[in-house]
Amino acid sequence: MNKKLMLLTRTAVMLACVIVFQWLGKLLGDAIFPGVGSTILVGSLVNLVLYVTTIFCGVIGAVCVGLLTPVMALVIGQLAFPILIPFVGLGNVILVLAFWAIAKYVKIPDLACKSLGVVGGSLLKFLYMGFALVALLPVLGFNEKQVAMMSVNYGWVQLVAAIIGGIIFYGVYKGLQKAGLKSVSELFAEE
Repeated sequence: MNKKLMLLTRTAVMLACVIVFQWLGKLLGDAIFPGVGSTILVGSLVNLVLYVTTIFCGVIGAVCVGLLTPVMALVIGQLAFPILIPFVGLGNVILVLAFWAIAKYVKIPDLACKSLGVVGGSLLKFLYMGFALVALLPVLGFNEKQVAMMSVNYGWVQLVAAIIGGIIFYGVYKGLQKAGLKSVSELFAEE
């Protein structure tokens, strides 16, 4: 199979996983994990997909999934305000780019490098979402009650979800490697 077609197919599968996780989160999330628990559950799984997509589909595929994630969340009903789509998408892109850059350019052992990428990406996404986005909410027309609620969902909850997604990623990453799935760098190193 053509490598570019393979990456496109993998990316489509990753987007489908995000849709399933968001749908299940909408369907079951509040019943099983009330309050921010649903956001942490769905956010962790979405971040997991972003990490996996970055390594096994490439940074472009991961950026695309990250940008489409809030659109799908709006359609499914996980995101209540359409105006937040570009801001949430940018938070996902920040996570992906930081994770990718550290994983690609920091020259330390593989697992340590990916761990550093998870921490770096998680912190940068948290800083953006928790401070920049929250500061913009009143400018975007949200009232005090909405800002207070969203300050939690787009604050520390984002950091927790990104770290949990990263922890899950390690197991998935090792499992996919054992199953013989090659990362993007391994695929193109064969040429």
